[in-house]
Amino acid sequence: MIHGKGVTIDLSTKKTSYELIEKDISSQFLGGNGTGACILYQKMKQTQPFSSQSWIIFTPGVLNGSTFPMTSKCGFFGLSPLTGAFAESYFGASLGVSVKSHGLDYIAITGRSETLSYLLIDQDVSIVEDQTLKGVLTSECQHILKERHHGSCACIGPAGENLVKFAAIVGDKRQAGRTGLGAVLGSKNLKAIVVVPRKIEYDHQRVKEVRKKCVKGFLEGEGYPAYQGYHSLGTGKSINPFSDLWGILPTENFEQSQFDRASKIDTTGWIKEVTKSTGCHGCMIACGKVFKGVSDPELETLFALGSNLLCDDVDVIAEATRLCDEYGMDTISMGGVLGYMMSLSKEGVITENIPFGDGDTILSLIKKTAAREGLGNDLAEGVRTLSDIYRNQYHAIHVLGLEPPAYDVRGIKGMALSFMTSPRGACHLRSSAYTVEFSGVWKQFTTDRFSSEDKGYVAWMENLMAVHDILGTCKFTRDFYLPGIMSEMLEAYTGINLRPEELITIGERTFNVEWMFNIRNGVVMDRLPVKFGTPIAEGPSKGAFISEEDVARMKRDYFKARGWDDDGIPTEKTKQRLGLTFLSA
Repeated sequence: MIHGKGVTIDLSTKKTSYELIEKDISSQFLGGNGTGACILYQKMKQTQPFSSQSWIIFTPGVLNGSTFPMTSKCGFFGLSPLTGAFAESYFGASLGVSVKSHGLDYIAITGRSETLSYLLIDQDVSIVEDQTLKGVLTSECQHILKERHHGSCACIGPAGENLVKFAAIVGDKRQAGRTGLGAVLGSKNLKAIVVVPRKIEYDHQRVKEVRKKCVKGFLEGEGYPAYQGYHSLGTGKSINPFSDLWGILPTENFEQSQFDRASKIDTTGWIKEVTKSTGCHGCMIACGKVFKGVSDPELETLFALGSNLLCDDVDVIAEATRLCDEYGMDTISMGGVLGYMMSLSKEGVITENIPFGDGDTILSLIKKTAAREGLGNDLAEGVRTLSDIYRNQYHAIHVLGLEPPAYDVRGIKGMALSFMTSPRGACHLRSSAYTVEFSGVWKQFTTDRFSSEDKGYVAWMENLMAVHDILGTCKFTRDFYLPGIMSEMLEAYTGINLRPEELITIGERTFNVEWMFNIRNGVVMDRLPVKFGTPIAEGPSKGAFISEEDVARMKRDYFKARGWDDDGIPTEKTKQRLGLTFLSA
């Protein structure tokens, strides 16, 4: 649903104001990621992430509350303390539905509370001071505030309070983990956002008809393979093929692309010890597989805290996941900083003994990072800053300051391009290019994963993924939730009738705004890590690497597909075509 209204809260002055969204913005961006990027661009100019004048925006997905399968994704937007670039982070929590129920398309927060507080939206909007929540873990904080107010809750843990630069925001046991926006809330002395839901009114009959079609698509149609795979084994089922079939599983801080003990951490190796399945709010897939009742380590975590650290002990990985979730930290970045320090220790660059694969070391350093205690104070800054502190760039695996996900992109060059072109830094979800290079689902694109040719398709995929983030649909639906069915869902729930190609244009417009935000703040497209120029030593991707010529070729084709100039800046013609000239520098 699109309401055309948002609420702004200034924590410093404790003033709240409701704002009408300009009709052009609503029609050109719809909501979700589109509204979040546009509102952030307009409100936040040339400031620091931890400044009291910085902003953090929350937006529900347009389809939040619709009851269509897998449509609960909602997101936070701001300036990343980890990267200094556009920050976006999503989770599938009930917060988006509850915010929509109040007739709001966004919450915009600025200022800084004098004491630790939480934001409460019920009959009105209030800022509640509560020092007793200081240092409280995320699960306990959610329990306290849900019991108190009977509403949706998203909160930060001790890591956010301590300004760990990859601190997460947690709600309903789902994590908005990437880019460190939990630290931005911490800098504002805001522990949580609580929203007491109201009843949502819409045309139930039309929604029911389309919902039935969607459910059938996942149980019998194009969406079934993904649904069945994730429902049965979760995301961790990809560990084995990433390692053994394709040779792209980052191992030992990206020194290798295969893990000889991958089968031990792949979900198939521990599925009999799963105590329950869990998932995002209202999700029928339930891809989270809880190991021994401890936590539900997913693909990215099994890589980051598993193969990346040469750890094959699922008990350790599950406990490490639980600690990151409770303290409120991104598991990918946590694994990235640990891998960096383990590489330095192995080569004798540092005197500290931080061995690969040691479970006690992993768990201890996670706790120290959340508390910014000892060495953890350095780790809390992220890999890019660590590489400046320890003066070693070779082992520093990041793009734009963001530690990458579970893809050794030397063996999948469309993803290498995606890491560079993502406005938030190394990311697999901005384009989902791996689905093109491996699955064969996208018949309209022909590309070789080892070649740097024919990578212009990444731009179109980024536009499509932006539409997912606008509507609030899970990326695991991408085989079935294509622009055609998305248009039907949008019309049934909101009454807005858009052609499929118009949806893609809205995604393109949004993606351009994200990069315009970066460019205005002096952020340019980053290089790939130095290590990616070294050939993979063995396995299915043996000999693959990313050369300077590869990078130049891919960027040239990509800029052409985007309508950007040779420096990666949208041309005036492109901005005019997308209706973006109203966004001033």
